[in-house]
Amino acid sequence: MKKVLLWLLVLGMYSGVCQAALDVSLEIQKNPNVAAAKQYFDAGNVRNCYEALELAYKKDDTIPPSSFLIALFFLNGQKGPETRAWLERTASQSPKYPGPYLILGNFSLQEQKFAGAYLFFEKTISVAKTSKKMDEARKNSFLQQAHEGLLLIAKNRQDWKLAHRNLTFLLSLKPKDENLIRQMAVVQFRLGERKEAYQRMKQTSGDKDAFIITMSRLYQEEGDMKNAEKWMRFALKENPQSEKVSFTAATWFFQSGQIEEAEKYLGKAKQQGLDSWEGELLEGMISWYRKRYTNAIKLLEKVIYRVPSHATANNVLALSLVEQKDTKKQERALQLAQLNARLYPNDTTIISTLGWVYYKLDKETEAEQALQRATSMGNVNAYTAYYLAHVMMKKERLTEVQKLLRLALDTKGGFAFRTEAQKWLNRLSANPDKG
Repeated sequence: MKKVLLWLLVLGMYSGVCQAALDVSLEIQKNPNVAAAKQYFDAGNVRNCYEALELAYKKDDTIPPSSFLIALFFLNGQKGPETRAWLERTASQSPKYPGPYLILGNFSLQEQKFAGAYLFFEKTISVAKTSKKMDEARKNSFLQQAHEGLLLIAKNRQDWKLAHRNLTFLLSLKPKDENLIRQMAVVQFRLGERKEAYQRMKQTSGDKDAFIITMSRLYQEEGDMKNAEKWMRFALKENPQSEKVSFTAATWFFQSGQIEEAEKYLGKAKQQGLDSWEGELLEGMISWYRKRYTNAIKLLEKVIYRVPSHATANNVLALSLVEQKDTKKQERALQLAQLNARLYPNDTTIISTLGWVYYKLDKETEAEQALQRATSMGNVNAYTAYYLAHVMMKKERLTEVQKLLRLALDTKGGFAFRTEAQKWLNRLSANPDKG
């Protein structure tokens, strides 16, 4: 999931920067000489277009190089190879103009070539800083976009010092930009500046509850569940009448495996007015966790009626249906699991569910294939390990079963089969030849 999210960020970044470049080209086309050259380009006569742009440049050398404008014209027409060729030509003929480096850097981001992108953005910054022909606004535009690219690379590498450096520059341009302020708070947290991070968050217009909850989530992401819980309980203490805080706490306690607390605060949120499919989803997941499968099905069916393609709702519904004795319900469980797997082929949890459904339906070959696929994705979770342990048990590979059970039990957070896994491991440890 992390890679998918990162790829979307890259595409968003690329689109934004290219749009900025296209805006520049549109602005420049107001120049009558450039507009005349563009007419040649639209007619397919690139040579005459270039010559006309060269004449325009001689009359006004504040406009970008002719080859760069042609690259932008091609970019506007989504002609990738031609755009690259003219950008390379610009870099060769006009090495002191930052435009080609910026766009080539974003092409590298699109291709996930982060080392190359880093070099292009650094080149953009060094060239833009020393440019004597660009006005301050255009220079800052290039600098801003290059630093945004470097910030994205820093986050991908988890290089928080690099992220801090680029955010510092961006905040110098937009000191009141709340999105940048929040990003800086997160970076300061990652750098160990906990108090400073909280103070930074308080500079934004969000409510205090949101700041406290964000601190809790940041600690949770670092695996510091003690401090994560401390901040969550602080949020509950600060605003005990908030439906939002109660529901957020219920969700957090569910994720951390504290089911009684999750039920307590979900109930409180409902008393405070919670009436949403999100609440029904959490209640359905708690019911599944408690192995109250009939109630889970009832709740999750409501969610899917309102949000048909919700991945988690369909996933947990499949897990609940497969526990029923009704063959039609079991068949529907398989259909849901298969559909989810097609829609989210890189989601470990969803592929693991498909494997478990196969196993419960005595399709052991398909079960093993799905679960091995899930383990190959990395970050094996407790459920993947527990489900695969059952498949290995069928094959009487007891050593592997024990390893998988230990892996499942060592995983932090909520795990619905923790008691069963522990009892099973105890039996194997007492009598290794019998599961």
